[in-house]
Amino acid sequence: MADPLETRDARERILARLRAARRTGDLPVPQTEVPIPRSTLEEAPREALLARFAEELRSLGVAFHREPDADAVERRVRALLASATVLSWAREALPYELGARLRDLPLRGPGTPRAEAATCGAGLVGVHAAVAETGSLVCLSSPATPRTASLLPPRFVAVVREAQILPTLGAFLRARRAHFPDASAVHVITGPSRTADIELQLTLGVHGPGEVAVVLGP
Repeated sequence: MADPLETRDARERILARLRAARRTGDLPVPQTEVPIPRSTLEEAPREALLARFAEELRSLGVAFHREPDADAVERRVRALLASATVLSWAREALPYELGARLRDLPLRGPGTPRAEAATCGAGLVGVHAAVAETGSLVCLSSPATPRTASLLPPRFVAVVREAQILPTLGAFLRARRAHFPDASAVHVITGPSRTADIELQLTLGVHGPGEVAVVLGP
């Protein structure tokens, strides 16, 4: 039978080594806040930002639809989802009250078993911001806004409010950094999934959705 004192001493030695290793791996904490660079795009008028956002999306191969009101947003989303089984954010987290508007659709929300989620043909999400400079969509993951809805299905639809479009990623970081501790991840999506790992041949949809559509509302 092991000696309790020897067991305790061994445990303390192991913990001491772990504490020492952790100290050497700690990153220094900056004494002053590092400023995030600003871009001239941040001075552009709103319509110029919207035009740049649309241009970047199209260059990325993203289907872009600008709609005048909530009713038109709903109609467009329905058309894009068609008859697909949809993996979605929580209904209450979707913009334009789409969760209630699409109550006739069997959206699979947070908590859907993994095996069932993997069979969904489309995803439906909102965003927490959109970046005009790069056409990127930014989502903060949470229990109500899981990243699986935009990562797992072969295609997904993102619904964006006009006010959510920011000039640059730096502008987003300055505006929303206080919200980061509450998110399990900050997910920046720039067009369909791309890879050129095999013989440098560009392939879409290997590590995520191969098709992305953005519906922009007022």
